[in-house]
Amino acid sequence: MMSTESRLLGAVEARIDGLPLKLGHARQHLVLAALLAEAGSLLLVDQLVHRV
Repeated sequence: MMSTESRLLGAVEARIDGLPLKLGHARQHLVLAALLAEAGSLLLVDQLVHRV
């Protein structure tokens, strides 16, 4: 079974089974942070664009 972990406070980072993932450039970090902050909720494209 695979475990995942995401961190939003401080540097945005994600890990799978304890190994860090390469998240790409800064804008991709912002997209991930916005999606994680709204996990379990509907996030419209316009809202995501505004946050990023």
